[in-house]
Amino acid sequence: MKKDLVPNQIKTSAAHDLLKCLDRYLSNMPVDYNEQLHFEEIPLKEYALQSAFLEPRTALHKVLADLAYVEFYLYPYDDVHSWDAFSQYVRWMFAEMGMTVPTDFFSFDPNVLRRARDKYRKDFVWGLHNIVVSAFAIAWQRKTLMCEFNKKLSEQIVLLKKSDHSVLESDGRLPRCTFFPKWIWNRILHRDRGQCQNCGRMTIAVYDSAETPHIDHMVPLASGGGNDPTNLQLLCAACNLAKGPKLVDIRDEYSWPDSRG
Repeated sequence: MKKDLVPNQIKTSAAHDLLKCLDRYLSNMPVDYNEQLHFEEIPLKEYALQSAFLEPRTALHKVLADLAYVEFYLYPYDDVHSWDAFSQYVRWMFAEMGMTVPTDFFSFDPNVLRRARDKYRKDFVWGLHNIVVSAFAIAWQRKTLMCEFNKKLSEQIVLLKKSDHSVLESDGRLPRCTFFPKWIWNRILHRDRGQCQNCGRMTIAVYDSAETPHIDHMVPLASGGGNDPTNLQLLCAACNLAKGPKLVDIRDEYSWPDSRG
């Protein structure tokens, strides 16, 4: 089935705040007891099982949406201690979400602001998706983060029994995706620049070459990995066959001249 690509503008301030929250979630280092409780409420096992299927709304989108709801809405929007601070916060957030700020939020009257909060509540929650996709766009480029996220998903999968979850291929293992649609090939080829993420050589066919790129699971299915797009990377055939079902270190790297002077 064809998947239409949706252009999005990345709004970095709120998106980076959300990614900091994600880092705390992955490292299990909440800022306080309340955040710890919210982390525990995220249905990660459900998301991990859903990663058996390749969908544009990834497990990471789902976790980011859960975190964004708490980080940006549950307390800052719904638990107001200062109406002046609230109006400033809401104006900033509407701008970050790429939405027009309702004029009501420029008022200094607490009663007007209270009514505006209730009137635009659904619009605010709906707009959080724009922060989620901005955070995802940044995270998608961080292969180390993608791998760490899928390791956390795999911790859920390896404990499950096929007798309890029919979607499993066997105990602690999801089935392998047998077909990668064009939209995911294009996204991975673009992000990985057509290069094998192990040896660095180009994997796309050139001239009369018979080279065929492979899509690899960073966290192997044998280790509880899934078919979530965030778990996929580009490898050449030789590196993919050599890697097999092993879990290897994923590192974010870049090249730059010596800047020490």
